[in-house]
Amino acid sequence: MSRFKNFLSGTLECSIKGQSPERFFNLCKSRRIELEHIREEKQQILFSLTLDNYKRLRPIARKCHIVPHIAVRRGLPFILHKNRRHKFFFAGMAAAAVIIFILSRFIWNIEIDGNLSHTDTSIILFLREKGICTGRLKKNIDLDSLEEDLRLAYDDISWVSARIEGTVLKIQLEEGLVLTPPEDDENIPGNIVAVQSGKVSAIVTRTGTAQVQVGDEVQAGDILILGAVDIYNDDDTIKTTHYVHGDGDVYVEATYHCSDYYPGFYMEKNYMGSSVCVPGLELFGKLFTFGNFSFDEESNMENGSKLEVTSTVTKYRLTPNFYLPVRLYMTKIRPYETVPVKYTREAMEALGEEAIEQLLQNFEEADATVLDHNLSTVISDTGYSVTGDVEMIVPGGEFRPFLDVGARD
Repeated sequence: MSRFKNFLSGTLECSIKGQSPERFFNLCKSRRIELEHIREEKQQILFSLTLDNYKRLRPIARKCHIVPHIAVRRGLPFILHKNRRHKFFFAGMAAAAVIIFILSRFIWNIEIDGNLSHTDTSIILFLREKGICTGRLKKNIDLDSLEEDLRLAYDDISWVSARIEGTVLKIQLEEGLVLTPPEDDENIPGNIVAVQSGKVSAIVTRTGTAQVQVGDEVQAGDILILGAVDIYNDDDTIKTTHYVHGDGDVYVEATYHCSDYYPGFYMEKNYMGSSVCVPGLELFGKLFTFGNFSFDEESNMENGSKLEVTSTVTKYRLTPNFYLPVRLYMTKIRPYETVPVKYTREAMEALGEEAIEQLLQNFEEADATVLDHNLSTVISDTGYSVTGDVEMIVPGGEFRPFLDVGARD
């Protein structure tokens, strides 16, 4: 923005000579005359300043007996003065101003931020189905309806904010924060049933009747907390039974046996021949490509080669939020074939260690507490395996409703 202001007001690059330039600079500082890019070249001192500040230098230069010589003139005032007799120059400036004003009424770029599970392309295609794309008049875009359409179309989007800045439509999203009601209705009676075989290490019963104790061995499918509470008579006989929604936390000490195999090679790209670059130009939403490439797709399929296509897009803008309807595309096409490359023994050992660390991290993310493990990497001619046992404590129960309210087992 400061460069733009300097361009409008005009800047000068001046040079001075003298015995005591320090006094000159001190007086400029005391009178708040801003000098930039001060440097010494060929026994003279060069600096830059705005046209307004240059007019304030006269009394300081007279007092210091220094004459500032103008070396370079830059900015709009000097351009206008130089072309003051050129009618077509001013006509061109007026036409450019009109064109910029017309372009500012449209959307020429769409920015999406905050999307994790949905790509920019998928969201832009959805917006296009709703009639919102580059080249659309800003006044015809209903931001409130746009936000509502996005929330209804994507269940995992909990918050949407859409705004227009310059010629840019900016959409801010938040995903994964949708609060869903719990699957288990507290009014439905049922049991907490073991989903993991092992030894009970801890049990906390909130509702229902515990059927196991710490140290008991359980099998998957056993009832851990019964969703029933017996009411007894004075003679210790059952008076009635209330069926409830069993609730509690049960942790089981279990052993997980791991035997994961990984191939001992990876596929590497072997590029063939030379690449071809195909330029393209997009104007007002229309794409024009130039040049041609002569790769024979059938012959590539026969010899097993493929094509790698990479594209770069250059967007042009006047300001950070004023994009123009012009984009330059450069597509690079390279033929290649994939060849298997075998890992070295050291590489397979390192990959095995990474696989072990990732496996243990996955257990921790699943609320499991790893007690001990003897995982190791076994290397063979064809690959490597991660084998061993993991001792851990895991949540061992889940709620299951009664199939028959009268059944206790």
